[in-house]
Amino acid sequence: MFSNVKASLQAKADLITKSLHQDNGDVFVDAMCKQIRAKYFDKHGNKKKLKKTNTDLFRVHDSGDLFSPRYIAAWIRICEAFPTIRFWFPTREWKRDAQLPHLQKLASLKNVCIKPSAIYVDEPAPQVDGLDAGTSVYTSKAKAEQDGHFVCPATYVKGEDGKVLATCQAHNCNLCFIKGCKKGIAYLAH
Repeated sequence: MFSNVKASLQAKADLITKSLHQDNGDVFVDAMCKQIRAKYFDKHGNKKKLKKTNTDLFRVHDSGDLFSPRYIAAWIRICEAFPTIRFWFPTREWKRDAQLPHLQKLASLKNVCIKPSAIYVDEPAPQVDGLDAGTSVYTSKAKAEQDGHFVCPATYVKGEDGKVLATCQAHNCNLCFIKGCKKGIAYLAH
């Protein structure tokens, strides 16, 4: 990992853990809400139309997970502050029995989709009560489809230049954000 990326991720982790311990997450919640408002909304509170970002959708965590009940409670507050945004949380925390009731509470929000992630590659996506259909990583599209998964087109469909079109927007697909989805989603390993 690049040192600047590592430092940035560590700074975020430090802010979150310090806030959770010192003020029950208030500083973290305020910082996230401020960042979301700045990126997604104009000064009048109207959603922006951005070229590379769908302001109706927000993926939580490109690195990290819902590591504690306090952290989950903070995200409940953030999601409640933005009812017009659909939040998607991929998580492996469903495996920890103590976390599951907190994940289910977060998942009960109308604008939240929690997708439990498989632990191993080529393992079927988990189905967990109170959460949406899960996700998994597969080494083969055929194997993923054989196991009954929808295979994310952003992981295999190529453009005219031969490069993978690795965005949801390029494929007009928002399945990861759809609450109530019952079919597991597979991403092809790269």
